Amino acid sequence: ASMTFGKLDWVVRNMLWRWAKRRHNNKGKRWIARKYWHPTLTKKQVFRTSTLTLENFSNTKIQYRKFIKLDANPFIDTEYFEHRKGVFLSKQRSIRMFLHYAHKSG
Repeated sequence: ASMTFGKLDWVVRNMLWRWAKRRHNNKGKRWIARKYWHPTLTKKQVFRTSTLTLENFSNTKIQYRKFIKLDANPFIDTEYFEHRKGVFLSKQRSIRMFLHYAHKSG
């Protein structure tokens, strides 16, 4: 997954660079880079505007899922599957709440 995210970062960066060159075809490479790519505390160049920063795919935390027990039967082991479903839904609920409050404050 981390290699795929790295490739996606590369593809997006190239697409943005081509867009910027097309938008400002009379300007030089350095001018374009200074206008759209700015340093942050952790990265040398990040695509930014005055208010927004484009996050890299490689900054995404990789989540590993637990495998279902091989001998589990959804028709017999209902308690096991209800527990798994509850854990999954509680994570989804906390993500939704975070996004809701982040949207309200932003």
